[in-house]
Amino acid sequence: MKIRSLRVILQTLLLVLCVASFTRGQGRIVEAADIIVVHGRVYTEDPKQPWAQAVAIYRGKIVAVGTDPEIERRRGMGTKVINAGGKLVLPGFVDCHIHFIDGSFSLGRVNLEGAKDPADIQKRLREYASERPGDDWILGRGWNYAMFGAEALPHKKYLDEIFPNRPVSLRVMTGIPTGPIRRALFWPGSQEKLRIRQTGRLSATPKRVRPRVR
Repeated sequence: MKIRSLRVILQTLLLVLCVASFTRGQGRIVEAADIIVVHGRVYTEDPKQPWAQAVAIYRGKIVAVGTDPEIERRRGMGTKVINAGGKLVLPGFVDCHIHFIDGSFSLGRVNLEGAKDPADIQKRLREYASERPGDDWILGRGWNYAMFGAEALPHKKYLDEIFPNRPVSLRVMTGIPTGPIRRALFWPGSQEKLRIRQTGRLSATPKRVRPRVR
């Protein structure tokens, strides 16, 4: 009886060892993940595997990306399961500095990023204006100093040539105002020589519709 019981125990141990050996070879024995995201459309940014279904996270790091069955193998007793419900899952975007409102407004303005020179800027402005006729302000952003070559700075003459009677305001590529002087120079306006007060304030008189630097 004892021999028979011992034989059953040995057979059971042998079976467990065989199963363990097989599953290790298949890569199925893994440490349980803290979080798994399943049933999603995961964009990996990996050219070899651009899309997946699920993601496993352990100690704050992504440890596996694959199909739902593959990632389910990393599910343990304490694993948090997030069902993406077929929705898009993207790598984390972390931005500590963003101008959400202004950036949103910019989508409806002239985009000058990538313009080669003043002629290219004028071309983009003409196209924008042709789709928005009228005399209201044309707003845009994205120019940089390299676009103006040896001049280095923008000049209102480029705007006066195409919009002699329509006001235009174009911000530098950073989106941050570069000061009223430079912005005023890139506004169509008076043919008078611009004068700058010590305050540097931008002002308009009742006789003038367009702003100027006095």
